[in-house]
Amino acid sequence: MTHVGVWGLLRILKTRKMKKILLGFIAILSLTFISCYKKKAKETDWEKFNLRGKVKSITSTEYKTVEKFGEVQRDSLISKEISKYNDKGNVTEIASYDSDGSIKQKQTKKYNDKENVIEHVRYKSDGALDCKETYRYNKKGSLIEHVRYKSGGELDCKETYSHNKKENKKEKKHIRYASDGSLYVKYSEIYKYDKKANLIELIRYKSGGALYWKETYRYNKKGSLIEQARYDSNGSIQQKQTKKYDDKENLISKTDYSRIRNSKIKKQKTIYKYDGKGNKLERVFYMSDKPLRREYNKNFDDKGNLTEKDNFDIYWCLEWKDTYKYNEKGILIEWARIDSDGNFHFKYTLNYVYDSKGNWIKKSPFYMDHNGFVKKTEMTKRKIEYHD
Repeated sequence: MTHVGVWGLLRILKTRKMKKILLGFIAILSLTFISCYKKKAKETDWEKFNLRGKVKSITSTEYKTVEKFGEVQRDSLISKEISKYNDKGNVTEIASYDSDGSIKQKQTKKYNDKENVIEHVRYKSDGALDCKETYRYNKKGSLIEHVRYKSGGELDCKETYSHNKKENKKEKKHIRYASDGSLYVKYSEIYKYDKKANLIELIRYKSGGALYWKETYRYNKKGSLIEQARYDSNGSIQQKQTKKYDDKENLISKTDYSRIRNSKIKKQKTIYKYDGKGNKLERVFYMSDKPLRREYNKNFDDKGNLTEKDNFDIYWCLEWKDTYKYNEKGILIEWARIDSDGNFHFKYTLNYVYDSKGNWIKKSPFYMDHNGFVKKTEMTKRKIEYHD
């Protein structure tokens, strides 16, 4: 499910109860506790923001809305943002403005000939420097130095990196300074890999060389991560996650262990089931081996987008049903919920208008509560310019 609709809903939901429901929904979508430190394929900002065509600039303006003569019309300005892109697809400048048109913040970025960012500067509303970051790379394009400066030009922190023959990160050194210029934090990290370049060990040392913590990673024969764990300086395990897969490498079980007060271990487990097409049918959540909740994905469309889901409580009793609709681009445009008795809870819709390139230029969210009251509180318009 796309994040576009889900996060947009937070801005028009007014009740604490509904926000809790949505935030819980978002949290369930992705549960992790340790980064896998896998190298990601480099992507442009055009790709990152799902932009089509050679976008040069986007002026995004958000308005409050008002209903007049049966139509939703824009009212007062909420905010405005102008972002600029180079012809390689990366952001070179972002400026944010308040409702009165005054600038809130400005950022600029510079790149080398390989489109690696070499400078990132942030400015305050009055145009004064907020902070500046610089980056250096080796001949193969791997980052070897990252330095951040404070508003007065004082050094804030510095990180240096070394790499192995396969350009995987081998060592990281971090130094951070306090406001008076004295040393605040200093540590180093050592990375180890197996023959397939999978990270198998990460150790962080304190400034004097003493062990701070250690992380270990294990993989199956197909290269999927099956265990990751963190140990403290005494060798006691603090966090652990194990994973199991079926013969198609679909994740079927994930168990998280974490140490809490009085050295007790907290255990959370999630079980997954799939259909023949690899669509995730069921998710069951356990806390200390006791069932917590269950989600059953009943139906999917031809593109694999989830269209209907049942949610059950700890007694496997149906709590509510969710339905989802998407436009021809696969973007979520409707999310509705009814309870086990068929009573309507809410419906959230997003209306989009697109330009000839396929980028949206107008977005209007609508929210209907259980009383049938429709909230049409905002709309966003984008003016997009393209490189020739």
